[in-house]
Amino acid sequence: MLRFKVFRNNNSKSSTFGKYYGRAIVGETVDIDKLAVEISARCTVTDSDIVAVIRALVTSMTDHISAGDKVVLDKLGSFRAGISTRPADKPEEFTAANVVGTHIIYHPAVSVGANHKRVTPMIENLKVAKMVAYNDPAEKSEA
Repeated sequence: MLRFKVFRNNNSKSSTFGKYYGRAIVGETVDIDKLAVEISARCTVTDSDIVAVIRALVTSMTDHISAGDKVVLDKLGSFRAGISTRPADKPEEFTAANVVGTHIIYHPAVSVGANHKRVTPMIENLKVAKMVAYNDPAEKSEA
């Protein structure tokens, strides 16, 4: 279950200043070792073998993305490199020096569900609920 908290928009320049929004709350952080133990409980592969495969997967993905390839993992999504750039006045003036940063672009896998709508398999059955134990911003008095 994905939990959320309610937050007030305190940006006075925003057209929705003072309105309330929900933000997803991150639960536990799960690393490769924990995933490996969980995966090994579902199959006949040992957790150390799973860790080795995941690390090799990351290395191979890194090599391909660095080469400009797009890596697609079925039911998970695709990964590719993206760049942030500074503009140039003319096309011939644009060079690699205009690239100011790089990042990974992730697109989750999408399929068409029974209702003919696009669904993301990883969150298709996701349920959300409001956090219970926190201070509700609506209860605070505004001075």
